[in-house]
Amino acid sequence: MGNEQRQMMKFWELSLDILCLVSFDNRFRDVNPAFERILGYPKEEVVGKAISDFIHVEDLAGSLDEASLHPSGHIAHEFQNRYRCKDGSYKWLSWNSVPVPEEDLIYAIARDITHLKSSEEALMRSNQRISEILDSIQEDFYVLDHDWVLVYTSKNFASRIGKEPKDFVGSNIWDMFPKQLGTAYEKNLRAVMEKREIRRFELAGKYTNAYYSIAVFPSAEGITVLGNDITERKRDEDRRGRDLDALTRMHTLASETLKTEDFEFAMQAIMDTSVAVMRADKGTLQLFENQTLRIVASHGHLTPFLRFFSEAEHVASVCGEATRRGERVIVDDVEQSPLFAGTESLKVLHKACVRSVQSTPLMSHTGRLLGILTTQHGHPTVPDTDDLRRLDLLARLASDIIERKQAEEALKESEHGLIEAQRLAQLGSWQWDVQSGKVRWSDGMYVIFGVDKETFVPDIPAFTDFIHAEDRQSVAEIMNRLTTQGGSDSADFRIVRPDGSIRFIHAEGEIKSFDESGKPSLMIGVDQDITERKKAEAEIAYRATFPELNPSPVVELEATGSIVYMNPAAKALFPNLATLKIMHPYLVGWHAMVNEIRAEDTGYRTKDVKVGDSWYEQAITRGPSS
Repeated sequence: MGNEQRQMMKFWELSLDILCLVSFDNRFRDVNPAFERILGYPKEEVVGKAISDFIHVEDLAGSLDEASLHPSGHIAHEFQNRYRCKDGSYKWLSWNSVPVPEEDLIYAIARDITHLKSSEEALMRSNQRISEILDSIQEDFYVLDHDWVLVYTSKNFASRIGKEPKDFVGSNIWDMFPKQLGTAYEKNLRAVMEKREIRRFELAGKYTNAYYSIAVFPSAEGITVLGNDITERKRDEDRRGRDLDALTRMHTLASETLKTEDFEFAMQAIMDTSVAVMRADKGTLQLFENQTLRIVASHGHLTPFLRFFSEAEHVASVCGEATRRGERVIVDDVEQSPLFAGTESLKVLHKACVRSVQSTPLMSHTGRLLGILTTQHGHPTVPDTDDLRRLDLLARLASDIIERKQAEEALKESEHGLIEAQRLAQLGSWQWDVQSGKVRWSDGMYVIFGVDKETFVPDIPAFTDFIHAEDRQSVAEIMNRLTTQGGSDSADFRIVRPDGSIRFIHAEGEIKSFDESGKPSLMIGVDQDITERKKAEAEIAYRATFPELNPSPVVELEATGSIVYMNPAAKALFPNLATLKIMHPYLVGWHAMVNEIRAEDTGYRTKDVKVGDSWYEQAITRGPSS
């Protein structure tokens, strides 16, 4: 063996890579020791064996295809496949081979790249995990190099505008998004790129209908951008802000209307607030009075518009439709609504620049229609549900204000009617807080007692001073009994007015409530001036004393009904009275009145009776024997 051959053998034996000779029929002719060291097979178990005996089944087809090219002189370079080790495991080998046709041999070198493959697979798995993590991030995520070229984009970012990440990578961001030039977005990104500082900001999307929170970080490649969709948060903030604004406006409205008696001011304030709440341009507020709508407040409208819709029930109108239905009516575009097709109302709406309308009925707590609150926009609009919710709160407040005003008016009318009735009947009502001694009088009481309401303060001592000295004791006894035992009672007594005149009073009182210990705490009652009645009774009694001179008919009857006496006036007015006796119209009901006098142990009764076409006030009094 020559020196050159000995040197080659040393390379053969010392090589860390597999060296082998393979025939064109793909069988091993020779292998170096590295074959056994790497794969575990001794030389004698390999030589003569086909290469297919060692190749992984998944790599076999590709390996045989590669080997089939050798007879034509093909040189293989870094061809990779897996070889089975003697222990059953597999190792990755990278082959370089050269065919020598005249020798019918292939000279091949194989390097063990198992560890490299494992590292590559680990790296691939790591990259896959990183990619999955990045793709799972819900925020927008992208990386820009120093030349403003996108080197990475998340799927979420790309999908927002209907693209894939590959559509962005390698492109200049300003070419991709020219609308962002000159905006706060460009300004902040350039600041991070130049100053290497972190920036955070919020902005509205130029290519989407969304709001974003952007965080920009300097990185080795250039900058990294993280964007978060905050549209819902912004909407919530806007919703809360509008809720707060609406509630503040309504609170102010409620406070102002309580302070003022100017109802027109309150109605205009409601109108202006509703326009603000609905973000509208114009509006009207109508009250439902006498079965018709009357405009009491408006916002943004001129007189011709208001005059035309002053009788909304008789022209095409949303407010009229809401009145008929008893529910909110929304027309988002008056030009497309059948309600206004071919009507004069549509022309008026056009002239007033009204394109959309909503009308909300104002209802009382009992379901009675109080009015209609209408807002209008100058462009087609579908009202926001949150705005309508706020409007409903305002409508409830408006209804309460209107109901309160109507109740006040009704109460004033009722009080006026009561005062007038008390004046005509010479009645007065009062309340006495027994515990505190506080006394309240109606206007009629001041009239009865002849004192000035503005200067006189009623109380029990003052009331007692009014009572005639001869009647004071009996009234005091009744009051003492009621305030200790409760119940109700009545009394007739005299008072002396400040001007010295004497009036006869009929009073009725009742204990209405008791304190925790069971003592009477509140007494209410009425007083009536019966002076004129007392005078009439005295006059009748006086005339009865002198029946012959009395111009009124006087008849005396026995208890059986037999007529004992008739004065001249009775004989002249009722010639047939003696014949008909108690069957005469003048004496109809006589028995009943007599029974009342007996039952109540009183000596006097009056009654109106009709005889022919005339009416007579009949007075029956108890006589000595009749």
